[in-house]
Amino acid sequence: SEHLTVLLASALDSIGEKHLLTMYPELQAQIVFLGKLGHRDATSNEWLSQLNPQLALLSVDSEDRYQRPHSETLARLANNQIPLLSTAQCHGFWIEANAHTGAWVARTVSGDHPRFWRSSGMCLARQARRKE
Repeated sequence: SEHLTVLLASALDSIGEKHLLTMYPELQAQIVFLGKLGHRDATSNEWLSQLNPQLALLSVDSEDRYQRPHSETLARLANNQIPLLSTAQCHGFWIEANAHTGAWVARTVSGDHPRFWRSSGMCLARQARRKE
């Protein structure tokens, strides 16, 4: 059975991405957290092509003064048909995975408990599932 793979890229930029791709040529991840909070010099096309993620996640404030993720990063995700869940729109999210089948689902708290989550627009997806 296939298991869930998640990559937390942290402050990794495109130079670091290239280095990791060279070190780990078989590296793939079903879910990837965007590097550098969605900055334009991270999450390169080469990175997305090799990792082949089914979902991208980003944790950023809805009132982020840098308006992350950058439009170029969003375009790369769209061109690669990778959906994005961001805390700026979806507030919070969690991943449920089945250890036996490898199936997973990402769920958001958008619309839940408005007392705790500031409204900042529409969450693009209430949930995403592993592609079969």
